[in-house]
Amino acid sequence: MHTALLALVLAAAPAAQEPAPAATTDAPLTLEETVALARAYNPALTAARLQQDIDRARVGVAREFPNPDLRYEREKEAPRDALSASQVIELPGKRGRRIAAAEAALATGSARLVQAEAEARAEAARAFYTVASAQRQAVLAREIRDLAGRAREAAAFRLEVGDVSRLDLLQAELALDQAENDEAAAAGTLRAGRATLNTLVGRDPARPTEVRDALDSAALASSGRLTATMPPKAETGSQRRAFS
Repeated sequence: MHTALLALVLAAAPAAQEPAPAATTDAPLTLEETVALARAYNPALTAARLQQDIDRARVGVAREFPNPDLRYEREKEAPRDALSASQVIELPGKRGRRIAAAEAALATGSARLVQAEAEARAEAARAFYTVASAQRQAVLAREIRDLAGRAREAAAFRLEVGDVSRLDLLQAELALDQAENDEAAAAGTLRAGRATLNTLVGRDPARPTEVRDALDSAALASSGRLTATMPPKAETGSQRRAFS
C-alpha cells in the first residue's frame, strides 16, 4: 500500500507544480502580475497543492483491495519445504468507510487550498497597494522638500537685501528640516513595503521594486484645460468704473 501511495504521489507531483512566472524584469509590477507571482512563490499555497496530491493518492489506495500474502519456507529438517498463502478478508463496510475517510480528507484539503489561495491573493493585494501608496507619498515628500529648499533660499536672499527679518529665515529653515524628516520617513515606509512585497513574489527583499496601478495610468488634467473650463469671473463695480 505504501509503495502504491508513493508511486501515485510521484506521478501526480509534476502535473501539480505550476510554472513560476518570470520575476527578473525591472518593469513596474501590475496587480495581476503581483498576484500571479505571489501564488507561485507562496509556501503555504505550495504546501496545500502538494497535500492535495497526497490526499488524491490516498483515495486511490483506499479503493484497493488487500493483496494476498504468499510465503515459502525451507527448513533443514523434513519437511524441508513449506508453501503457504493467506488473504485478508475485510469486514463488510470497512472498505467503504476507509474510502469515505480518504475522500473526506481530500475535501478538507480542497477547502484549505481555497483558503490558502484567498489569503495569498489578499496578502499580495495588500502589499501591492501599500507600495503604491508609499511611492506616491515619497514623490510628494520629495516635491515638498524641494519647495521648502527653494523657500529657504529665497528667505536667505531676502534677508541679505533687508526685505525680511532673521525670524523668517529661521522659520524657512525649520520648514525645510521638517520636510527632510518627512521625506526620510516616507522613504523608510517605501523600503519596508517593498521588502514585504519582494518576499511575497520571490524577489530579493532589498530590490527596489516598483508597482503601477490604475491611478498611475490615469492622465491628470493640465492647468490649461482646467482654466479653460472655468466660468468667467464677474466684474465688480469698481472694475467697470476703472475701464470706463
